[in-house]
Amino acid sequence: MDEGIYYKRGSKSDFASVDMLPGGRDIPRIIIEEIKFHEQLTINGRKETECWTAKFAPNPWCNKEFVLNSTNKTRIAKQHWNDTVEDGTACEGRINLLKNIAVRLTKEEARDVQNGGTTYGLRISRLGPASEEEMAKWMVEHGYAQAPASRKVITEDKVDAIVSWAKSKGLGIDQIAEKYDFESDAVRNAIIDSLNNDDLPE
Repeated sequence: MDEGIYYKRGSKSDFASVDMLPGGRDIPRIIIEEIKFHEQLTINGRKETECWTAKFAPNPWCNKEFVLNSTNKTRIAKQHWNDTVEDGTACEGRINLLKNIAVRLTKEEARDVQNGGTTYGLRISRLGPASEEEMAKWMVEHGYAQAPASRKVITEDKVDAIVSWAKSKGLGIDQIAEKYDFESDAVRNAIIDSLNNDDLPE
């Protein structure tokens, strides 16, 4: 069976659209590096006046800028109203002064300017962005990142072997802790006691 290809693949659009959302699902956290106001801007071949664009930090979904409509501008302004900008004052709606802000992206039903019907548009969500920790977990769960390698745990029966290895390398407990976890405080203390005995090489 042929692979299904979404009909907008290969679109010549200059700007980000709802198609950047993976499977139509929210992107829980994405960073907008900067927001610009343009007196004039050509959007997909049409010349527009007084437009706003947002530039995303590098991400797996889109390398195009995002044209901010009225809804998106308003949501950014509300969510980041009290953020401190470069001059030390509160943003208070001056969204072009915001840098490296986190937002959540979603899709919402919108009016279709082509035929007067409805379509889906890319929107800044009313919900706030996920935390960095939540986003890291989401990235792993959705195949955009690898889970951190699990560290080996030193159990009681491995104490002598670890101590022998550490002594041969001249390592202390801090260096061991960089590489391993301990089954219990008792195991950690046993290693410390063994490392501090007279057999530790000078």
